[in-house]
Amino acid sequence: MPIKVLVTSTSFGKVVREPVELLNNEGYEIIWNKLGRPLKEKEVIEKIKGVDGYIAGLDEITAKAIEAADKLRVISRYGAGVDNIDIEAATERKIVVTNTPGANTEAVADLTFGLILAVARNIPQADRSTKRGEWRKFFGRAVNNKTLGIVGMGRIGKAVTRRAKGFGMRIVYWDCRREINIEKEMQAEYVELKTL
Repeated sequence: MPIKVLVTSTSFGKVVREPVELLNNEGYEIIWNKLGRPLKEKEVIEKIKGVDGYIAGLDEITAKAIEAADKLRVISRYGAGVDNIDIEAATERKIVVTNTPGANTEAVADLTFGLILAVARNIPQADRSTKRGEWRKFFGRAVNNKTLGIVGMGRIGKAVTRRAKGFGMRIVYWDCRREINIEKEMQAEYVELKTL
């Protein structure tokens, strides 16, 4: 009987196919989330029965859902946080919970900076206008030499800081702890959250 792996992450295997190929080559049976969104508790309960492994997205993995798991040995959260998983319930059932911190850091930082540029330069508005055949002029704001405030100087905050420095931006940030190395390396300035 093949080992069954439930994959509910909406992005797992979409760009990089190697993890999917690895599971296939090992003979695992993959059960995919075909809804294209995170699963609600009731949906997790329906899908988790008979599953050995679970590659999870942002599903509601509650104590009730974990209780319905009759064979589950591991939940691997495809992402950094595990706050959508009832860790205590998993621990009681001896189900290992893992995550993948840093797996999408650079992609999220790219998107963050892309959104900064899109807002500053009115890119979405210009795109829609051009597609309607209007050819209007849009005037945005430069990001070069502006100040960027970052809430949270974790992996993603640091990656955004590196991108912002390429635009000559001044970085101010708040985090629950000061990041002296990033202050020295990127000349980032720590401020209180209210000030930011």
